[in-house]
Amino acid sequence: MKGRCPYCGKSMKGYRRIYWSGMKPNALDFRFEIDHCRDHGAFIWRRGKYQLANFSKLQPEATISPLDNEMKERVQWVEYTIVKLKCPCCEEEWEQHREFPPEPWGCVICPNGHQIPRK
Repeated sequence: MKGRCPYCGKSMKGYRRIYWSGMKPNALDFRFEIDHCRDHGAFIWRRGKYQLANFSKLQPEATISPLDNEMKERVQWVEYTIVKLKCPCCEEEWEQHREFPPEPWGCVICPNGHQIPRK
């Protein structure tokens, strides 16, 4: 369902500007929304379903926007590295962005809701 994470079903927030560290010090502006799940990362809606956003492949679809020096210092740059994971509890396999959920949480959430300690 659009607006919900395909893994956990939580509501996602949409953005059109991304601060991907692969384009540092520039932002990427998209004509379509990039939906963020706080637990699993960034997704794009394609052909009636969500796909995990691979920004190295999506970059040609974006406008590169230079940032002023003040903004460069304030922005939180995100890596968006895609990792493959397997839940030790239920054996579910999935891909998500490495930096989600944010580091202070100390765990990763599998699509079935199991909390897995970061390694």
